[in-house]
Amino acid sequence: MNSQCLLNRSTFMVSSKKPASLINIKNLFPALLLILCVLPGFSAAPAQPPGGVVDIGGGQSSVPEAAQSGVIAIAAGGQHTVALKNDGSVVAWGNNENGQTTVPEAAQSGVTAIATGAGHTVALKSDGSVMAWGNNLEGQTKVPAGLSGVTAIAGGTFHTV
Repeated sequence: MNSQCLLNRSTFMVSSKKPASLINIKNLFPALLLILCVLPGFSAAPAQPPGGVVDIGGGQSSVPEAAQSGVIAIAAGGQHTVALKNDGSVVAWGNNENGQTTVPEAAQSGVTAIATGAGHTVALKSDGSVMAWGNNLEGQTKVPAGLSGVTAIAGGTFHTV
């Protein structure tokens, strides 16, 4: 499929052989700082490979080299961004005031899903275990002992489910 994702500061357009869809992100998501095209066969910018990340807002953070390809999911926190790569590793960048972008060794493989809160990051491992790091002011990174068999995760501002 010959598809590409075209980005600029005010619109996000995905085009392919089907009619293009257009979303005005300034009206719908005024706080949106970046857009990710992670669908197979899509390219995030003219010089971007499929599965890459592009920062389209105000230059607040630079996307690290590790997130330039192989990205299959992304989560945006209050001031940080987390990407899940196709090899099961996690890449994080942005504000690290609470350690939310310091990815633990255990999150370098076997991760199947990611989520973020305002200042914390959560990862679901392939064995059904959960790990979390970053701000723990409200207990949002305290994973209950013995928690297993988890199939989905989500992060709220100051909580995790």
